[in-house]
Amino acid sequence: MAEGEGVVKSAGRVLGLLQIFAEHRRAMRVSEIAQALGIPQSSTSMLLKTLTAMGYVSFDAEAKAFRPTLRVALLGAWLNDEFSREGSVDEMMVAMARATQDAIILGVESGVYSEYIHVVQSEQALRYALRPGTRRPLPATNIGRVLLSLKPDDEIERIVRRINAEAAETDHRFDVAETMRAIRAIRREGHSFSHNLISSGASVIALPMPTPAGYKPMAIGVGGPTDRLVRGHDVILAEMRRLIAQYLGS
Repeated sequence: MAEGEGVVKSAGRVLGLLQIFAEHRRAMRVSEIAQALGIPQSSTSMLLKTLTAMGYVSFDAEAKAFRPTLRVALLGAWLNDEFSREGSVDEMMVAMARATQDAIILGVESGVYSEYIHVVQSEQALRYALRPGTRRPLPATNIGRVLLSLKPDDEIERIVRRINAEAAETDHRFDVAETMRAIRAIRREGHSFSHNLISSGASVIALPMPTPAGYKPMAIGVGGPTDRLVRGHDVILAEMRRLIAQYLGS
């Protein structure tokens, strides 16, 4: 778990802890949590003790493990009413993972980056593993390109030039004309599926996700081995669109 860059340590650790539970979806021991957070076990114990006292975490004495309480789920339950007419966004993503048999990624714009704010991992042996909190320059991923496609052309060009200007000597630079060609294709086809953008042999099929007024634009993607996504492209895309329409009414 990264700290610094304007992150208050205590707040970062609390949210990092909740994110770890979201990824693992089970009760966990102190040692496991400390390792996942990358902080001392003594600090982890103090954090868990505080959240237990406040009712956000419970302790199973027999299993010697902690898990979040329903109080955590209820904190943001009201947000689902703004997004989904049938269930939570997480339920939609789980349904999408079951239908496509691959990882489902929810991304949002964060400055000149796309940030993966929620991931439902694939259960297949050969899979595309991603962690929530991963950030990539907007032109570097299919999800980021979908987010860019929602912007005016002049703004896209400014973003790409800014990324290139701020890039370190060893970082990849993005060709403005090539990026704009990809954006036009996304607008024409309604989705993005450029192959092997980040990792050789792995790709993402990405779509814009309907977002209520007042929220940053989001994109959702199915990530997996490129060959598997190519073979199943039409079926995967149809399932994504069906579930978005079912849950979000669009």
